[in-house]
Amino acid sequence: MSKVLSDSICNIIANADCVTIAKLQIKGDTITESNQKELESHERALINFIVTNPAYFQSNHPVYGLFYPQISISYKHKSEKVTLRYDLSLKKWSAYNSSGNEMCRLDISDNSMLRASSIIFPNDTLLKTLLIHPAK
Repeated sequence: MSKVLSDSICNIIANADCVTIAKLQIKGDTITESNQKELESHERALINFIVTNPAYFQSNHPVYGLFYPQISISYKHKSEKVTLRYDLSLKKWSAYNSSGNEMCRLDISDNSMLRASSIIFPNDTLLKTLLIHPAK
């Protein structure tokens, strides 16, 4: 993870004071958060296990499609913030620094984040649909 993200970014993720997850809605060029939720300790452990999976940091294959993330995970430590956004249908994720600038975009290697998101947001129809008909 530290080969792709700097040590300071990894430190924020590892030592976060607050971790939140949110569903993202896209209207035109604007991405807004809805259903934001602070993760409980057992949810946080699950999400951190997925986020730090080494397979998520190994590839960035070109795909044809626009990046429209459905899930956002924010890590806050003191005054610093890192946001990870996941496009579960395109199977890509991006990391953003405190200023909102994209630091990297990589491939999602499996459906773990989709399954975890559907547990946290059990009534979301898009997540249910993606879970039943996963992207290949």
